[in-house]
Amino acid sequence: SRNRERRRVIMIYYGPTTNIDYNTTWFQPDGDEIVVSQQHCGGENLIVFKGYVKPYEKFEFESRRHRDYPFALTLYINGLIDSRLSACCEHRHKRNVPLGGKHGLFGIVDVKNIKPCRCCRYKQRKTKSRSTISLGIEPSRYRRSVVPRFQLRSRSKSPEIRQTSSSPHVIIKSRDHSPHISKTPTPPPIAGI
Repeated sequence: SRNRERRRVIMIYYGPTTNIDYNTTWFQPDGDEIVVSQQHCGGENLIVFKGYVKPYEKFEFESRRHRDYPFALTLYINGLIDSRLSACCEHRHKRNVPLGGKHGLFGIVDVKNIKPCRCCRYKQRKTKSRSTISLGIEPSRYRRSVVPRFQLRSRSKSPEIRQTSSSPHVIIKSRDHSPHISKTPTPPPIAGI
């Protein structure tokens, strides 16, 4: 039952991107030595994985990150630091994408039994709500309807707004500057005086 509860991170080692004229399997038959150390609670580093991995081979380790602490890894290849990774949690990075750009040598394939942090859960909810809007799902009927601003202004004393007949999407604002129109109402002429 403990095996089910383990928080697993599955990664892939893409291998070096440089072309080498000789076969490296002669002197490294098992692949490159990969060491992954993790800063689990803001202090000491723990080695969470150490082993030989060939290019395009997957490996996994148990994440020791404490709750509310960032996910921080240092990745070593044959004793040399290749890259460092620091994120809010294990869910932060896209799957099967090289870490650090297209020349990255490692990628996260999957995470298992790990809950996203608060920040990632908020972003997931936010993107989910955006996707429902883009799908054309109408808002609740109890919400106020949205009236375009130009219609609201046309009821007030602002300039007249009309659409041209040639293009229904072009809106023209115009003011009537005729000299015979007075801003104050004039009384009608009295007949018979």
